[in-house]
Amino acid sequence: MDLSRRGFLGAAALAAGTSVFAQTGQSEKLHICIIGDTKQGGFGHDLHLAWALRDDVEIVGLSDPDEAGRAKRAAECGAQRTYADYRDMLEKERPELVTVCPRTTVNHKDYVLAAAAAGAHGFIEKPLAMDLAEADAMAAAVDAKRLKWSIAFNWHTVPEVRHALEQVRGGLVGQVMEMRARGKEDHRAGGEDMVVLGAHLFDLMRRFAGDPRWCQATAQANGHVAMREDIREATEPLGPIIGDSIQAVF
Repeated sequence: MDLSRRGFLGAAALAAGTSVFAQTGQSEKLHICIIGDTKQGGFGHDLHLAWALRDDVEIVGLSDPDEAGRAKRAAECGAQRTYADYRDMLEKERPELVTVCPRTTVNHKDYVLAAAAAGAHGFIEKPLAMDLAEADAMAAAVDAKRLKWSIAFNWHTVPEVRHALEQVRGGLVGQVMEMRARGKEDHRAGGEDMVVLGAHLFDLMRRFAGDPRWCQATAQANGHVAMREDIREATEPLGPIIGDSIQAVF
């Protein structure tokens, strides 16, 4: 499909902004803060640009500990003010929405907990967290404030995908019997490929088929069934992973 990067990124912001407007009933522009870190995951897949297609929001702040990176990214997205510390930014700006951009998960929990404490909705670059304990803490903080947060899922707002979903749900193509999804299967094959790219694949499959009722999976490492001793660190700071080959049936 022919999509510009900015249009593709804008799809992620479309659902987030619309959902928050509906929840708050706010008619004025929503205030947005962008959290990035040039030296620790950067700005992900340019998530600071995701709001460029909306005229009902304004980016009031952008944080990045790196001075040069901070100036560069702020100029790209038109941020009104910049900060070295995201906590200082959230305290002063009190935004309705926050975008967490770094692609590494080292500080994801801290970012989301701080944003939730400030009462902000938002979305975050995948992977979500270093491990399940962190993810549970993040979910609990968001739920406690009745906030809306999501990984930056974008495919389901792309027109071609929405059209396909309508045709499937309308019965035009008959009963869906099987779907297949694969990661990039490069040097990250297995656990890291699943953590980094699997979020989008699983999201798409759920859109078409709903939540799975059961799962049967096999994880292998160096040709044998993966065991606890095969747990290792990913090639990026993403938390522990396992397996160089994972296959699953839902």
